[in-house]
Amino acid sequence: GAAALVGVVSLYTQKLRRQKAHLEKIVAERTQQLRDASLTDPLTGLRNRRFIMEVLKSDITAYISFRKHVLKASDSRDHSVENKVFGLFVLDIDFFKKVNDTYGHDAGDRVLKQFASILTSSVRTDDVVLRTGGEEFLVVLKKTRPEYLPVFASKVLSRVASAPFDLGDGTILRKTCSIGF
Repeated sequence: GAAALVGVVSLYTQKLRRQKAHLEKIVAERTQQLRDASLTDPLTGLRNRRFIMEVLKSDITAYISFRKHVLKASDSRDHSVENKVFGLFVLDIDFFKKVNDTYGHDAGDRVLKQFASILTSSVRTDDVVLRTGGEEFLVVLKKTRPEYLPVFASKVLSRVASAPFDLGDGTILRKTCSIGF
């Protein structure tokens, strides 16, 4: 009797441990999903302003620390590290309010999504594109050469100006943007 009871309790305990591990896994996945959602703009799918403080800040700090370490550790300066910077670009869609006022907010949302798509297709996978609010965006080029910054700005200005922004009802707009870096 006692041995059978110990066996049943042991099997039940193993079952409870498996269930606990399964539930912990589900909670961890949901927590990560919520965290990702809190760092993402729901309209464009881009990262949001909160992402800057929670993730980007640590990326920049780590890169600065890495640069200092590499430059200190090498007698001959490593120019591949020394000559790289984080490029920060602030972008604003010109006269965006007029789109909302003239064509409605759904049309404005379409323009924002298409603008976000232009930006994301203009960067590398490690770079970051954020929507900071309204029609304002931030692009962070990680570890890039300083001389590439004006080239990138020019490329984005040109891509935006030549893009047909489709409002979904047959109306095509041409838009421009302002950029600072």
